[in-house]
Amino acid sequence: MDPEAVAAALAGDGAEQRAAAYAAIEAAVRDGGTSFVVACAQPLIVSVLCAPASKVGAEEWRRASLLLYEMVNVDDMAVSAEMMRPDDAGHLHLFNVWTEPGTVFAEMLAKEPSSWDRDDALTAATNMAAHMAMYTIGLFHVSEQTGVDEMVMIADYVGSQPYIKARLTNDTRHVPLALLILDLMRTPDEYPEGVLPGAGLCLSWMAQEAPWIGTALLEAGLLDVCTGILQQYSPMERIQRSQLNPTSAFCAMRKMLRLSRFVHFVALAV
Repeated sequence: MDPEAVAAALAGDGAEQRAAAYAAIEAAVRDGGTSFVVACAQPLIVSVLCAPASKVGAEEWRRASLLLYEMVNVDDMAVSAEMMRPDDAGHLHLFNVWTEPGTVFAEMLAKEPSSWDRDDALTAATNMAAHMAMYTIGLFHVSEQTGVDEMVMIADYVGSQPYIKARLTNDTRHVPLALLILDLMRTPDEYPEGVLPGAGLCLSWMAQEAPWIGTALLEAGLLDVCTGILQQYSPMERIQRSQLNPTSAFCAMRKMLRLSRFVHFVALAV
Protein backbone atom coordinates (compact mmCIF):
# COMPACT_ATOMS: atom_id res chain seq x y z
CA MET A 1 0.00 0.00 0.00
CA ASP A 2 1.15 3.51 -0.75
CA PRO A 3 0.37 6.42 1.65
CA GLU A 4 -2.69 7.43 -0.39
CA ALA A 5 -4.12 3.91 -0.13
CA VAL A 6 -3.37 3.86 3.60
CA ALA A 7 -5.19 7.17 4.07
CA ALA A 8 -8.20 5.88 2.13
CA ALA A 9 -8.29 2.66 4.15
CA LEU A 10 -8.08 4.53 7.46
CA ALA A 11 -10.92 6.81 6.40
CA GLY A 12 -13.14 3.90 5.41
CA ASP A 13 -15.53 1.91 7.56
CA GLY A 14 -13.91 -1.48 7.00
CA ALA A 15 -12.01 -2.84 10.01
CA GLU A 16 -10.06 -5.26 7.81
CA GLN A 17 -8.94 -2.46 5.51
CA ARG A 18 -7.80 -0.40 8.47
CA ALA A 19 -5.92 -3.39 9.87
CA ALA A 20 -4.10 -3.71 6.54
CA ALA A 21 -3.25 -0.01 6.72
CA TYR A 22 -1.83 -0.42 10.24
CA ALA A 23 0.29 -3.32 9.02
CA ALA A 24 1.64 -1.19 6.18
CA ILE A 25 2.57 1.61 8.59
CA GLU A 26 4.16 -0.87 10.99
CA ALA A 27 6.27 -2.24 8.14
CA ALA A 28 7.41 1.28 7.27
CA VAL A 29 8.29 1.87 10.93
CA ARG A 30 10.43 -1.28 10.99
CA ASP A 31 12.13 -0.29 7.73
CA GLY A 32 12.68 3.33 8.76
CA GLY A 33 10.54 4.65 5.93
CA THR A 34 10.39 8.26 7.05
CA SER A 35 8.50 9.78 4.12
CA PHE A 36 5.85 7.02 4.26
CA VAL A 37 5.43 7.38 8.01
CA VAL A 38 5.20 11.17 7.84
CA ALA A 39 2.51 10.97 5.15
CA CYS A 40 0.43 8.65 7.33
CA ALA A 41 0.55 10.71 10.54
CA GLN A 42 -2.38 13.03 9.94
CA PRO A 43 -4.66 10.36 8.41
CA LEU A 44 -4.10 8.22 11.51
CA ILE A 45 -5.03 11.11 13.80
CA VAL A 46 -7.98 12.40 11.81
CA SER A 47 -9.53 9.14 10.61
CA VAL A 48 -8.85 6.88 13.61
CA LEU A 49 -8.02 8.75 16.81
CA CYS A 50 -10.66 11.41 16.12
CA ALA A 51 -13.21 8.92 14.75
CA PRO A 52 -16.44 7.99 16.56
CA ALA A 53 -16.15 5.11 19.00
CA SER A 54 -18.86 3.36 16.99
CA LYS A 55 -16.34 3.07 14.14
CA VAL A 56 -13.11 2.54 16.06
CA GLY A 57 -13.31 0.48 19.24
CA ALA A 58 -11.13 0.97 22.30
CA GLU A 59 -8.64 -1.77 21.50
CA GLU A 60 -8.09 -0.51 17.96
CA TRP A 61 -7.86 3.07 19.21
CA ARG A 62 -5.11 2.12 21.65
CA ARG A 63 -3.28 0.23 18.91
CA ALA A 64 -3.38 3.34 16.74
CA SER A 65 -2.16 5.54 19.61
CA LEU A 66 0.85 3.30 20.21
CA LEU A 67 1.49 3.14 16.48
CA LEU A 68 1.66 6.94 16.43
CA TYR A 69 4.25 6.73 19.21
CA GLU A 70 6.31 4.31 17.14
CA MET A 71 6.01 6.61 14.13
CA VAL A 72 7.45 9.55 16.07
CA ASN A 73 10.43 7.40 16.99
CA VAL A 74 11.26 6.89 13.30
CA ASP A 75 11.96 10.61 12.85
CA ASP A 76 10.88 12.62 15.86
CA MET A 77 11.11 16.03 14.21
CA ALA A 78 9.49 15.22 10.87
CA VAL A 79 6.63 13.18 12.30
CA SER A 80 6.05 15.57 15.23
CA ALA A 81 5.81 18.53 12.86
CA GLU A 82 3.29 16.66 10.72
CA MET A 83 1.20 15.68 13.75
CA MET A 84 1.10 19.28 14.92
CA ARG A 85 0.30 21.04 11.67
CA PRO A 86 -2.91 23.11 11.96
CA ASP A 87 -6.18 21.92 10.48
CA ASP A 88 -8.40 24.19 8.37
CA ALA A 89 -9.77 25.82 11.53
CA GLY A 90 -6.28 26.56 12.83
CA HIS A 91 -6.29 23.92 15.58
CA LEU A 92 -3.35 21.56 15.87
CA HIS A 93 -4.27 18.09 14.65
CA LEU A 94 -2.89 16.17 17.61
CA PHE A 95 -4.79 18.27 20.15
CA ASN A 96 -8.09 17.59 18.38
CA VAL A 97 -7.94 14.08 19.82
CA TRP A 98 -8.78 15.64 23.20
CA THR A 99 -11.69 17.75 22.03
CA GLU A 100 -13.46 15.68 19.37
CA PRO A 101 -16.75 14.38 20.83
CA GLY A 102 -17.83 10.76 20.70
CA THR A 103 -14.36 9.22 20.38
CA VAL A 104 -12.95 6.39 22.46
CA PHE A 105 -10.99 8.96 24.45
CA ALA A 106 -14.03 11.20 24.97
CA GLU A 107 -16.18 8.29 26.13
CA MET A 108 -13.47 7.13 28.53
CA LEU A 109 -13.09 10.60 30.01
CA ALA A 110 -16.85 11.02 30.46
CA LYS A 111 -17.31 7.84 32.49
CA GLU A 112 -18.13 8.01 36.17
CA PRO A 113 -14.87 7.83 38.16
CA SER A 114 -16.09 4.76 40.04
CA SER A 115 -16.38 2.86 36.75
CA TRP A 116 -12.87 3.53 35.45
CA ASP A 117 -10.78 0.37 35.09
CA ARG A 118 -7.42 -0.84 33.77
CA ASP A 119 -8.49 -0.48 30.14
CA ASP A 120 -9.45 3.15 30.73
CA ALA A 121 -6.02 3.75 32.28
CA LEU A 122 -4.46 2.20 29.17
CA THR A 123 -6.50 4.52 26.98
CA ALA A 124 -5.28 7.54 28.94
CA ALA A 125 -1.66 6.36 28.91
CA THR A 126 -1.48 5.40 25.24
CA ASN A 127 -2.99 8.75 24.35
CA MET A 128 0.04 10.53 25.81
CA ALA A 129 2.69 8.18 24.39
CA ALA A 130 3.27 10.10 21.15
CA HIS A 131 3.32 13.35 23.13
CA MET A 132 6.18 12.04 25.25
CA ALA A 133 8.20 11.03 22.19
CA MET A 134 7.58 14.47 20.69
CA TYR A 135 8.29 16.56 23.80
CA THR A 136 11.80 15.21 24.18
CA ILE A 137 12.84 17.36 21.21
CA GLY A 138 11.12 20.46 22.59
CA LEU A 139 7.96 22.26 21.49
CA PHE A 140 9.99 25.26 20.33
CA HIS A 141 11.75 23.18 17.68
CA VAL A 142 8.47 21.60 16.59
CA SER A 143 6.83 25.01 16.32
CA GLU A 144 9.68 26.19 14.09
CA GLN A 145 9.09 23.27 11.74
CA THR A 146 5.33 23.79 11.58
CA GLY A 147 5.47 27.57 11.27
CA VAL A 148 3.15 27.89 14.28
CA ASP A 149 4.20 30.36 16.98
CA GLU A 150 5.21 28.55 20.14
CA MET A 151 2.86 30.60 22.31
CA VAL A 152 -0.03 29.79 19.99
CA MET A 153 0.89 26.13 20.26
CA ILE A 154 0.97 26.32 24.06
CA ALA A 155 -2.34 28.19 24.18
CA ASP A 156 -3.98 25.55 22.01
CA TYR A 157 -2.53 22.87 24.27
CA VAL A 158 -3.80 24.50 27.47
CA GLY A 159 -7.21 25.10 25.93
CA SER A 160 -7.55 21.49 24.80
CA GLN A 161 -5.84 19.38 27.47
CA PRO A 162 -8.57 17.85 29.66
CA TYR A 163 -6.44 17.41 32.78
CA ILE A 164 -5.43 21.06 32.73
CA LYS A 165 -9.08 22.08 32.41
CA ALA A 166 -9.98 19.94 35.42
CA ARG A 167 -7.14 21.40 37.45
CA LEU A 168 -8.16 24.97 36.68
CA THR A 169 -11.69 24.31 37.95
CA ASN A 170 -10.55 22.36 41.05
CA ASP A 171 -12.21 19.23 39.69
CA THR A 172 -11.00 16.22 41.68
CA ARG A 173 -12.67 13.53 39.59
CA HIS A 174 -9.43 12.28 37.96
CA VAL A 175 -7.91 10.90 41.18
CA PRO A 176 -9.13 7.30 40.58
CA LEU A 177 -7.86 7.41 37.01
CA ALA A 178 -4.45 8.67 38.16
CA LEU A 179 -4.16 5.78 40.63
CA LEU A 180 -5.02 3.28 37.90
CA ILE A 181 -2.35 4.81 35.67
CA LEU A 182 0.16 4.51 38.50
CA ASP A 183 -0.71 0.80 38.70
CA LEU A 184 0.31 0.46 35.04
CA MET A 185 3.73 1.82 35.97
CA ARG A 186 4.17 -0.85 38.65
CA THR A 187 4.33 -3.62 36.02
CA PRO A 188 5.59 -1.96 32.80
CA ASP A 189 6.79 -5.24 31.29
CA GLU A 190 3.19 -6.39 30.98
CA TYR A 191 2.39 -3.71 28.39
CA PRO A 192 3.63 -2.69 24.94
CA GLU A 193 6.38 -0.15 24.50
CA GLY A 194 4.93 3.32 24.78
CA VAL A 195 2.54 2.64 27.64
CA LEU A 196 5.07 3.53 30.35
CA PRO A 197 6.21 6.81 28.71
CA GLY A 198 2.59 7.78 28.15
CA ALA A 199 1.64 6.91 31.72
CA GLY A 200 4.43 9.01 33.20
CA LEU A 201 3.59 12.07 31.13
CA CYS A 202 -0.10 11.64 31.84
CA LEU A 203 0.51 11.67 35.59
CA SER A 204 2.75 14.69 35.18
CA TRP A 205 -0.04 16.76 33.64
CA MET A 206 -2.71 15.40 35.97
CA ALA A 207 -0.72 16.22 39.11
CA GLN A 208 0.73 19.59 38.14
CA GLU A 209 -0.69 22.17 40.54
CA ALA A 210 -3.34 19.61 41.60
CA PRO A 211 -2.49 18.71 45.22
CA TRP A 212 -5.45 16.34 45.48
CA ILE A 213 -3.87 14.13 42.80
CA GLY A 214 -0.28 14.62 43.94
CA THR A 215 -1.14 13.64 47.51
CA ALA A 216 -3.07 10.57 46.39
CA LEU A 217 -0.18 9.42 44.20
CA LEU A 218 2.41 9.95 46.92
CA GLU A 219 0.32 8.00 49.41
CA ALA A 220 -0.08 5.21 46.84
CA GLY A 221 3.70 4.80 46.51
CA LEU A 222 4.59 6.91 43.49
CA LEU A 223 8.17 7.51 44.61
CA ASP A 224 8.85 3.81 45.14
CA VAL A 225 7.42 3.00 41.71
CA CYS A 226 9.49 5.66 39.97
CA THR A 227 12.65 4.77 41.89
CA GLY A 228 12.20 1.15 40.83
CA ILE A 229 12.00 2.20 37.20
CA LEU A 230 15.09 4.41 37.43
CA GLN A 231 17.16 1.68 39.07
CA GLN A 232 16.82 -0.43 35.93
CA TYR A 233 18.98 2.09 34.04
CA SER A 234 22.50 3.40 34.42
CA PRO A 235 22.98 7.03 35.51
CA MET A 236 23.76 8.12 31.95
CA GLU A 237 20.81 6.20 30.50
CA ARG A 238 18.50 8.03 32.88
CA ILE A 239 19.29 11.38 31.26
CA GLN A 240 19.45 10.30 27.62
CA ARG A 241 16.75 11.67 25.37
CA SER A 242 16.37 8.31 23.68
CA GLN A 243 15.48 6.54 26.94
CA LEU A 244 11.83 7.35 27.46
CA ASN A 245 11.12 4.91 30.29
CA PRO A 246 13.31 6.70 32.88
CA THR A 247 12.07 10.00 31.46
CA SER A 248 8.55 8.83 32.26
CA ALA A 249 9.54 8.30 35.89
CA PHE A 250 10.96 11.81 36.14
CA CYS A 251 7.84 13.24 34.52
CA ALA A 252 5.56 11.45 36.96
CA MET A 253 7.51 12.86 39.94
CA ARG A 254 8.78 16.25 38.97
CA LYS A 255 5.66 18.42 38.81
CA MET A 256 4.36 17.64 42.27
CA LEU A 257 7.77 17.59 43.94
CA ARG A 258 9.33 20.52 42.08
CA LEU A 259 12.27 18.36 41.04
CA SER A 260 12.97 20.18 37.82
CA ARG A 261 15.92 22.18 39.21
CA PHE A 262 17.88 19.16 40.36
CA VAL A 263 16.45 16.35 38.28
CA HIS A 264 19.90 15.49 36.89
CA PHE A 265 21.27 15.21 40.42
CA VAL A 266 18.56 12.69 41.24
CA ALA A 267 19.23 10.87 37.98
CA LEU A 268 22.84 10.34 38.89
CA ALA A 269 22.30 9.68 42.58
CA VAL A 270 19.51 7.05 42.56
